[in-house]
Amino acid sequence: MKKKNSTIILLVILNLILLISLFLSITNNNKIFTLIYWFDAPITIFINLYLIRIYIENSLNIDKEKSNNIIRSFSNITTVTSIIYIAIFLFIMLYSKVENLLIINYIQVLFCIITIAYEIVYDSSIIKAKRETKELIDKKYNKK
Repeated sequence: MKKKNSTIILLVILNLILLISLFLSITNNNKIFTLIYWFDAPITIFINLYLIRIYIENSLNIDKEKSNNIIRSFSNITTVTSIIYIAIFLFIMLYSKVENLLIINYIQVLFCIITIAYEIVYDSSIIKAKRETKELIDKKYNKK
């Protein structure tokens, strides 16, 4: 639990650095802030994947069949969104070798919007899994 909380705090700090460096990169047209932005992005991806791993490891196995369905649903949603998100990031990085995409402000803003959308889907899947687990616990242990 302590590890998860410190990782969430680190993720919030990295997201703030991402937004601040995006804002400063756009307003100042300074390459340093652009480099900070693109350096922070893969670290944020890694921390998100690490949090997914923590949530999957700490999931409850109350009922073999229904708990596995909840875990599988959570894993499927986060896996698909993570693959799409990482593929977009890698496409930007690989295509920037041909054309210098990293300094274009539109690409930075688009990737920031994609990051926000990814984290919304990720957080909503966590909320859904917690809600379904709570309903399963209530159904199993609070039979009246």
